[in-house]
Amino acid sequence: MIRQPEREQIRRLAVKALDRVFVARARDGIGCSLFEAQALTELVKKIYFPWLSQPVAIQADQAAITMVSADELGTDGSHDARWCRSS
Repeated sequence: MIRQPEREQIRRLAVKALDRVFVARARDGIGCSLFEAQALTELVKKIYFPWLSQPVAIQADQAAITMVSADELGTDGSHDARWCRSS
């Protein structure tokens, strides 16, 4: 695959802009401090980005349900959580 540095740079800048928008909305909408809004942004990226980057798209008659065991030891439940797809 041939690298395309200009496209990569545009994509990185777009992601950073979305991060700033998310932080601003968390601060304004929920009333979080800057630190809390940045921590929330990182948590959302950690949990949802791996799932969103999967090539399998959800069909019109399907639902994606996130499940976490009540026995999870972590604070955010993401380290051992398993994604389940119902078809």
